[in-house]
Amino acid sequence: MYLADSLPSATLDELDKYLADAEEPDLDIKVLDWWKAKESQWPNLAKMVKQYPVFCGTCIIGGC
Repeated sequence: MYLADSLPSATLDELDKYLADAEEPDLDIKVLDWWKAKESQWPNLAKMVKQYPVFCGTCIIGGC
C-alpha cells in the first residue's frame, strides 16, 4: 500500500505543495515550533506531525 492510498486528497494537495516549497531548512530550528508557524499553510500535515512525532535518539557504542 502506498502512502497516497491512505491519505485524503486535501492532504495530498498539501503534501505536493509542501514538497514543492523551495524554502531552505534551518538546521537550528525546533521542529514543532516550525510546524506551529506553518500550520496555517499546511494544516493537515501539521496535524499529522503532532499525532505522529518522530524523535531521533543517539547511542554511544557500548552505552545502550
